[in-house]
Amino acid sequence: MKGNERRVAWILAECLAWVHIRQDRYEVAKIELEEACSVFQQEADLFGLSRAMDHSGVLAQAQGNTEQSKFFLENALALAVQINHEMEIANVRNALGNLAFATQNYEDAWHQFEKAREIRERQRDLPHLASTLCRLGDVTRVMGHYTKARQLYTKSRDIAKDAHRTDLEPGIGQGLALLEEELGNLDTALLLAEEANRGFQRLGIEAKVEETRAMVERLEGKLSVD
Repeated sequence: MKGNERRVAWILAECLAWVHIRQDRYEVAKIELEEACSVFQQEADLFGLSRAMDHSGVLAQAQGNTEQSKFFLENALALAVQINHEMEIANVRNALGNLAFATQNYEDAWHQFEKAREIRERQRDLPHLASTLCRLGDVTRVMGHYTKARQLYTKSRDIAKDAHRTDLEPGIGQGLALLEEELGNLDTALLLAEEANRGFQRLGIEAKVEETRAMVERLEGKLSVD
């Protein structure tokens, strides 16, 4: 029974909770993660507990609870460091970077993403490396380092193609669209934003569909004025 409970908790924390978070079913995800954390604590499974707390931190951020998100993620990182699980360390640092970026703490976001990048490059974890490079591009762009941001986005796109991570392409394209807009290249920005919008539609990520649709409308408005 104990092994069964552990397996159920793993599935809940690793699979179902993620699905519910993406579908904005936060209360369901919260229940599943609380149950998973309880089982992992009982079994002293530090890796499973780190993963569940990592996901709980992402959930708390999605619900707008920054302090709770930081609490969960910092504890997840401490557990991952304790067991020296590099992949999980990189995952949690990436989540901490996302949290820092969302709260406009760009220096910390860059630090967290850069630490994650170092691990993923060392492990040749190309699918996740492409994602982290894109986030580094986002941070570098908002900090005004446009040439470096373009390099990061381009490298991210190339690695994503090599790793067959077509799901990353819309996010990279959106970042490039924002970069081109800030540089004043509105025609290029519009094409990239339209492509990103179609990509997010294919993936069914409604929040990003709305976000990129608003970008398209904004850019069309700027071009009509020009």
